[in-house]
Amino acid sequence: MISHHPAILKVGDWDVIIEEILDKNDHLVERIYKIWCVKDGRMFAEYFDDLLDAIETAIDKSGLSDNAYTHLKDIANLGIRFYGQEQTSNKVS
Repeated sequence: MISHHPAILKVGDWDVIIEEILDKNDHLVERIYKIWCVKDGRMFAEYFDDLLDAIETAIDKSGLSDNAYTHLKDIANLGIRFYGQEQTSNKVS
């Protein structure tokens, strides 16, 4: 199994992370949404089934009043860039 992170976005004190688990043939096995931060030398992480829930929780835990959909658009764009770069680097000339 291979794990990679197509997108990581800082939201307040937290990193919102999209993690993908791939099998040996590069087929998607699982996609995980999580938030992660270090406070007072301790690591904290929470896992979610829904990316929007992860973003909303990061906003809430950071005490922000941001629009979650703005962050959702930003992290989606990071994922689009990741896959665009990956496809370009895999092309055979």
